[in-house]
Amino acid sequence: MEGAGYQVLPMSAPPSSRLPVWGRRIEFDDFFVELVPPGKRVLNVRLNNTFASINFGPSTGISSVRDGRLKYYERKPFEYFVAPPDFVLSGSSEFAPEVLVLVFDFEFARPMISSITGLAVDVFNPHLLFGRPSPFVTTLAKKIRSLVTAQMPPLRYLESLCITLIAEMCSSAEPNEVRAKASWPESVAIKFLLQHIDVNIAEELAVEHLAKLVGCSSDQLCRCFKKMIGETPHSYVLQRRVDIARCLLGNKTMSLAEIAYTTGFSSQSHMTTAFTRTLGVTPGALRHQTP
Repeated sequence: MEGAGYQVLPMSAPPSSRLPVWGRRIEFDDFFVELVPPGKRVLNVRLNNTFASINFGPSTGISSVRDGRLKYYERKPFEYFVAPPDFVLSGSSEFAPEVLVLVFDFEFARPMISSITGLAVDVFNPHLLFGRPSPFVTTLAKKIRSLVTAQMPPLRYLESLCITLIAEMCSSAEPNEVRAKASWPESVAIKFLLQHIDVNIAEELAVEHLAKLVGCSSDQLCRCFKKMIGETPHSYVLQRRVDIARCLLGNKTMSLAEIAYTTGFSSQSHMTTAFTRTLGVTPGALRHQTP
């Protein structure tokens, strides 16, 4: 390695069978996520698993991704691509941007893609896919980047966000507003909203906003949510904020006020009230009990 992000993998040689470790890599049971630092990069690898990549800035260089031959390319921020196993990934860039990479077994992702799109599992097979920037994918990527760079990332939350991003990228997701249609099956719409709530937990999650995303009225959403989840959207959002905030208490570098803001509470006192009502203990007391 000669500086951040530089990998010497000559394109004149046979492709390597292993991806280099570029930056901080976090491994889970079925996949790993890695934040690749910006810098000069040369890559020549035959992939063993499905490879998904989204860049955080504009990128230019030469690449074989499109048709197997090295050609000049230009990518906009938050464009992404997914390459199948056995694909030869070759290219170089004098200054590549920071990139988020996810490597996984496609069989692991197949049922999740099916649940998001509402289509049969056997419709989906590994293939080369290119995605334009979309608000949902961009938000996911940014949140995952912030967690990967954290000193003590909440691993279960990070894992759930990565799984959602994998499914969204593989299903060529369009922006939420375009995908939201009244014709969605109820089960698919609710699954989408559960994922949306977790990913956007710090944002405004009013019932009216959630209903608009899936193309129905607020009353329709409340009835459907109550039938499938057993509680109202408002109660569910509040409980998820408590759950995620509780997970973040283990990160001692974050103040209670920062945790409250990160999880969508209006203030630290609002978070304390929610904890006391649902858990019977304040966030401060619970943090002291955390090893």
